[in-house]
Amino acid sequence: MQNSLSEKYICSCKQILNKEYENYTLKNQTYSFDKINKNLGVASTCGACLLNAELLYLKSSEKNNISKDNNKISILKRMSNLNFFNYYFNNFKKKHINQTAPILSGKNITTDLIISNMAPRGFEKHTVPFRIKYNIRDKNGNILTKNKYDLEPNKRLTVLLNTKNKYGKDPITACGSIWLKMIPLSGGYLGLTRPHIRLSSGNSISSIHLQHGRKKGTTLETSFINKNEIQFLSVVNLENKNVNLEIKISNELKTLRKVISIVKPYESKCINLSNIYNMVKNNNDTYNKLIINHKGLLRRNIIIYNKDPENISIDHV
Repeated sequence: MQNSLSEKYICSCKQILNKEYENYTLKNQTYSFDKINKNLGVASTCGACLLNAELLYLKSSEKNNISKDNNKISILKRMSNLNFFNYYFNNFKKKHINQTAPILSGKNITTDLIISNMAPRGFEKHTVPFRIKYNIRDKNGNILTKNKYDLEPNKRLTVLLNTKNKYGKDPITACGSIWLKMIPLSGGYLGLTRPHIRLSSGNSISSIHLQHGRKKGTTLETSFINKNEIQFLSVVNLENKNVNLEIKISNELKTLRKVISIVKPYESKCINLSNIYNMVKNNNDTYNKLIINHKGLLRRNIIIYNKDPENISIDHV
């Protein structure tokens, strides 16, 4: 019996079943791992399923001796001394990862970058070192620092990002962004190297993996929130041009409140959504939709801050 989405779906965002992914791999034996994912849309939204997809690809491919060419005998059959894993790792192209995340601050709030290059059992000799390059920008988009670090297998990198921890009247403030590039130093296993940011308060820890941005808006179902919590929308402009961000609070009949904000090139913002909700509430209107519209490339996150006891959660939009 399936008891979680991760057990049923290889990719929850695109609703791709494990069995569907496996069958597609078997029917397209000459396709690379990257091509299969691209055709099915796997790992194209948040990327959280990439490790499971990689493992399922390995399992399916090893079992069925995938060949490089339909018109040739499988390399695996022609070369008895070459097992599937050697074939896979020698032919798997190096995958560069470019991702971004906000840096947030508050009175008792820290933001850290965490990357763990751990080697799963059976994959020790195929886990490769990565060169980590990252830039830290301030909230206005100016580059503050540029750093690089070589991350060896079974090592972990932790970097405190909001070193000055500046904050304003809101409990959470955008103080910048991190722009990261991971470069494998040899062909091998991508594995467990997904970078995360860790958002910590006095009573809580919340983490989320780095990601690319979104060019299109979205609609979220919402309602009156707990009086003890404050909701924020975090955005980072990933382009060298202004992006017009439109936030609308609505119900099934009409738009109740609209707020427009200009996000400048590479700028980071943390918008207090609860203030907008309260404007609607003061008019005794009932709302159920949060509509976010923009045409530029933005990295977006929802943050919920609970005042008592103080804790924070962060998620993708």
